Amino acid sequence: KEAVNTPPEGYLDQADCNIIGGWAKDNDTPNSFVTVEIYKDGPVGTGTLAATTLANLYRADVGQRAYHIDTPSAFKDGGSHSVYVYALDTTTNAKILLTQSPKTIYCPVGQPGLSLAKTVRNVTAGQTGFQESVTANPGDSVEFRMTVTNTGTATASNVIISDTLPTYFSGNPVSFNIGDLTTGQNRTVNLT
Repeated sequence: KEAVNTPPEGYLDQADCNIIGGWAKDNDTPNSFVTVEIYKDGPVGTGTLAATTLANLYRADVGQRAYHIDTPSAFKDGGSHSVYVYALDTTTNAKILLTQSPKTIYCPVGQPGLSLAKTVRNVTAGQTGFQESVTANPGDSVEFRMTVTNTGTATASNVIISDTLPTYFSGNPVSFNIGDLTTGQNRTVNLT
């Protein structure tokens, strides 16, 4: 008698702006991990393949059959998107839509976030490294370094650094337009 192939089974338990996860298994091959494919905005054939992973993570209720990934950036464009998750049959590679799939997620467009680090060194005293503060005598040349970093999830446009220097410096306040900063990008301005 020929063995009958049974399709894999599993769930899409979570789909949000942070995690897509659930579990999947194939009873025909209990010692093999199931490949999971995640599609955006439609089923296989019309949706776009957004990610592939293995259901090989441990979870107390399903053992080493769980999967979870960080939600791909393709879902984080400010629109509403459907998430279709399939388990691939370990014998035939047939794609089986998981229970509770599809789910719809909406991830608003990110926000820029700026951080600023300001340090200084006394050039006249021969300091080569920048510090939080320095001691300077009248007539000494000091150099300020201001580094701004976009720590957010969207581009920061038309970034301007403005600083008020101690009263004995001329030209207060000083401003620098450093343009746009993409996520993770930084720019440094030195002022002597």
